[in-house]
Amino acid sequence: TLIVANHALITDEYMPLNFPHVKEHVPLKNPPLREVICQIRFNPILKIADNPSEFQEHIRSHYPLYQFERSVTFGIPGSPQEPIRHVESSLPTHQFLDETQEHLVRLAQNFFAITTTGYLGWSHFASQIDQVTSAAIGVYNILESTRIGLRYINFLNSSNTPFSSIEELMS
Repeated sequence: TLIVANHALITDEYMPLNFPHVKEHVPLKNPPLREVICQIRFNPILKIADNPSEFQEHIRSHYPLYQFERSVTFGIPGSPQEPIRHVESSLPTHQFLDETQEHLVRLAQNFFAITTTGYLGWSHFASQIDQVTSAAIGVYNILESTRIGLRYINFLNSSNTPFSSIEELMS
């Protein structure tokens, strides 16, 4: 089972990952944080592509909006005589968003991810991870994870740092 408890992401013996315990969240006046993403990868489960309705029912009260995404990447030729080449096609991805569209859950055959652009602190984000993880395990019987990723993406500029230029920031 994969749960979030006391700021630790636990996958039994398969892939333990402990996040530091934070006693108090101190919000910044003008935080540089643009996006936070937690992605859990697992061995492919083919039935996810068919119909994620049971999973949707588990999370729909928090993520009522739905979008389907399938992206294709093409190679652009160097000259007009060369044909356009199909380079890569991604697996279909089901996306569930909250009404503000600041919080997003992505579900594909080999991963689920929780993304937010409205980060309210680790405790809140950890509860989102826990809710989505519980739904995914309950519906798809995910036995183990192959990778767990947590990414914070910051955007530094003159309005959220004491520096007036990129040169000053980098020195």
